[in-house]
Parts: sequence; C-alpha cells; structure tokens
Amino acid sequence: MTKFFVEVNGQNQGPYDLPTLQEKLARGEVSADSRLFDPQISDWITVKAFIAMCAEVSQNANHRPDVKAPSSAVTSTLPAVDTDEWFVLKGENKYGPYTYLDIIKLVQE
Repeated sequence: MTKFFVEVNGQNQGPYDLPTLQEKLARGEVSADSRLFDPQISDWITVKAFIAMCAEVSQNANHRPDVKAPSSAVTSTLPAVDTDEWFVLKGENKYGPYTYLDIIKLVQE
C-alpha cells in the first residue's frame, strides 16, 4: 500500500497509509492546504489537489461509454496489462507512470 508524508506546521509527518491520512484529515490534524508527498508523482502537492486528482480518476473510471467489444484478433495483439505504463492527465499535468494495479487502487480509494 502506498504511504504518504504530510507537512504540518513545517514538520514532515508520516509515512501514513491512505486510511490513516483520511482519519487525520477528518480529525483536523491535517488540513486540505497541508502539503502531501505523493510517491507516485514524486512531488509535493496539497491535500486538496490530491483529493481532487483521486476524485477525477474515480469519476473517469466510473464513466464507461458504450463500446463494442473488440474482436479476438485485436485482443490477441494487445500487450499484457502488467507491462503497460499508465498515466493520469489533469489539465496540463501528467502523473505517472502507474501500473494497471496502481490505477485500480487509485480508483478504489
């Protein structure tokens, strides 16, 4: 599970897993304006930016347009999912690379 560091009052705290981070946010120990180090993007972002990014990934994952299933000839030429790199685009920013399982975990959180 991914662990996060949070900067509170100029001090780095953590690492925390996502459920612990959510509890600290709910108790007011961490604010939405606190900075969080996201190891997936190797950068510090605000907690509210992280929440927005997760919500956008989740929202996009829940939107599934009606698409015909590909023919077996096409699916047999697709690369294996575990070797692909996935990226999340938000505005001008590109986050990643993620593995397929990382994307699934982000959507589920």
